[in-house]
Amino acid sequence: MLGQVKEEQQFLRQINSGEWVRDQHVVRQTWRESPWCLEDASHARLPVVQSRLARRLHLELAGVIHPHSHAEDFPGDLFTPAEKSVSQRAIDHLMGWRVLGQRHKEHILPVGATITAIGELAASSADGAACKGAIPLGSGGSVLVLQAPKDGGPFILSYEKLPEIVASLNRVSHVCKWVANCFIGAGAILVTVKAVQGACRFLHRRKLRKRLDAEARRRRIMQQQNGAHANGHAAARAGVEVNGEERIREHDLCSVCIDREADTVFQACGHMCVCEHCAINLVRCPLCRARSRTIRVFRI
Repeated sequence: MLGQVKEEQQFLRQINSGEWVRDQHVVRQTWRESPWCLEDASHARLPVVQSRLARRLHLELAGVIHPHSHAEDFPGDLFTPAEKSVSQRAIDHLMGWRVLGQRHKEHILPVGATITAIGELAASSADGAACKGAIPLGSGGSVLVLQAPKDGGPFILSYEKLPEIVASLNRVSHVCKWVANCFIGAGAILVTVKAVQGACRFLHRRKLRKRLDAEARRRRIMQQQNGAHANGHAAARAGVEVNGEERIREHDLCSVCIDREADTVFQACGHMCVCEHCAINLVRCPLCRARSRTIRVFRI
């Protein structure tokens, strides 16, 4: 026989609205299992071991339910009211907690019930009296038993028929596949987003590198032109004033945009390394990282 004994404490508790609602919690739950067997139409018996580990196992309330009886009268459902004094009840009422009593429920697998069993067949040495009619295996006294699979496979004892169990498992399998596909899709989207972001960063760095290389080539050309101009007019430079603006030297360029002339100085450190346009968005010197205000410098 397979049975489950459950003891519940039933009580009334007061909710925020002031109403009293009935509630319960399990105090103790135990299993009772004695040797039992499955029997088919040919009266061949198959002992079942570790049956409490089976899935889909729905036990019925012990006893016979009569039409005009209450739950407290069932042999498998006994209720014992709590005995408390008037002072204890008053304290429980103030605390918002009123214990009604203890309910003892016993559920069993009824004899003669038609069930579907799915598990692993194995050889085991069982009690001959308890397993009379079991299928013997060899001369060692071993019999064929049904048990939970050792590899973690399904172990099912159910009132449902096999096609219903298969259909239910298929529905669960479809739901699991759908959830798995959702996770796979979400992962693919995240990987794609990361790949696109990485490609964008790579293209941006490549573009900046090209700009830096072009600026370096421009500076070399300017240095060569300035050197040739200085060598060709060294004699006339002492008495002749050069018309127009001089070419900007390399260290006179803005260190941020590398395009305009550096004409703004940081008060704290004295570095004049940025142009007025770039200095608007800066609060620290790009060379020494000192926090400072800026002042526009005018050359004469």
